[in-house]
Amino acid sequence: MFLVGCGVDLPLRYHRAAAAFACLTIAALGVRSVYRSSDWTSTETFARRTIAAGGATNRVILLLGQAYAKRGDYVAAERLLRQAVQRSPDYPMARNNLADALVHQGKDKEAQALFAHSTDSAVKDRRDYSQTWVAALNLSHLLHKHQDDPGAIAVLEKARQSYPGTWELISTETEILRETGQTDGALHLIQDFAQKNWWHYPAWSGYGRLLAQKGDAEAAAVVLRHASWLDVHETTALNLMALIRMRQNRLDEALRTQKHAVVRQPDEPRQYLLLSEILDKMGRSEEARAALAQVSRLRELAGSLTAQN
Repeated sequence: MFLVGCGVDLPLRYHRAAAAFACLTIAALGVRSVYRSSDWTSTETFARRTIAAGGATNRVILLLGQAYAKRGDYVAAERLLRQAVQRSPDYPMARNNLADALVHQGKDKEAQALFAHSTDSAVKDRRDYSQTWVAALNLSHLLHKHQDDPGAIAVLEKARQSYPGTWELISTETEILRETGQTDGALHLIQDFAQKNWWHYPAWSGYGRLLAQKGDAEAAAVVLRHASWLDVHETTALNLMALIRMRQNRLDEALRTQKHAVVRQPDEPRQYLLLSEILDKMGRSEEARAALAQVSRLRELAGSLTAQN
């Protein structure tokens, strides 16, 4: 018996042998595909296997260094990232990641030099790389850590000239100014950003907090009310508004505001703590105790869930 295919007549046994060979080939390819797909099970696995296969580009080395850093192996991360920097000294991502690994090992002096180099090169580097302002941000954090706040502020001010409207730079400078008692400077900075970005919850919340710190309660309440409309899940602005009104002895307003916060976060114990404090101040002791009882129930529930896991 013969089968006819592609114009060639072959005995049946040859067709069977060919089919068996095809199945083996497909199985072998399948095994290889499964092995290659396992390369993607994690970033670290992919990067290690790519490097082992001869694909040690700077980006893959950086990827593996970041994976090591993410799991806290900063020594291994440093070793890899030094390779990337040696291969390409002008690669800002490698410099910044190496500096970060050094900071985590207490090698601040070398890290500061790397961040400073990246900061000085940022304007040139941004033609080829995004977010080169990160170096200035990291340098400011390092200077602040070593109590060089004037230096940190100077770095951020210079960076803002090249990267205007970058929230990360503005918020960091605002916080350093606030911590060093320069409230007016901090207010001017965050107010300008908030008014240009009416939708930005962190900016409006921070703006209201600074106004409250300065003692301008009414302006703070207006700003915080705006912030509370921008994020229907956040309660920071509402809590601050409730505290402001409680301190002004405007307890009915404080209660309404805090009840709104409880509705937004009904499973958060701290919302009931502030509610209880307001109720107690109003002389509504029974309701205050009920709010505290809810705090206890929520904490017990959280404890039992933790124990189960």
